[in-house]
Amino acid sequence: MTLLAIAICTWNNADSLQRVLDRLTQQTPSHADIEVLVVDNNSTDHTAIVIDQYRDLIPGFRSVFEPVPGLTPARVRAVGELADARWIAFVDDDCLLAPDWSESAVRACRAAGDGIAAIGGLVELDFEVEPPRWIYRIAGAYAEQRPRSDAGA
Repeated sequence: MTLLAIAICTWNNADSLQRVLDRLTQQTPSHADIEVLVVDNNSTDHTAIVIDQYRDLIPGFRSVFEPVPGLTPARVRAVGELADARWIAFVDDDCLLAPDWSESAVRACRAAGDGIAAIGGLVELDFEVEPPRWIYRIAGAYAEQRPRSDAGA
């Protein structure tokens, strides 16, 4: 049984997916405990070519094609494919993971035990171009997360 499976669902976002997969090749070792699944959600761009480039570069890497469009069918397919994993981490196809992310995630999964249903962490926004200042006041609407010390409260 895999401790942690990383599921990346993607649709026509090959260039961004490539940056995400590049970051996965730079992770600190935890490979025995991790598998990576990319769900190609009926992409028509060069996503399949990008996926093929990483088959031998990321330990535990595989992909599947999901023809039904939409994030929900793609995630349902991921869960079905990863049913033997103890934990599943959904990583968006535009999220760049810190170099120690997998090591930290494996450590958190091992420490979580059976009483925890979800684990979260820091998500910082990194815009391609500088947005208007007011965007930062509503950063949570753009998935920014700041860890809190009142976990479990």
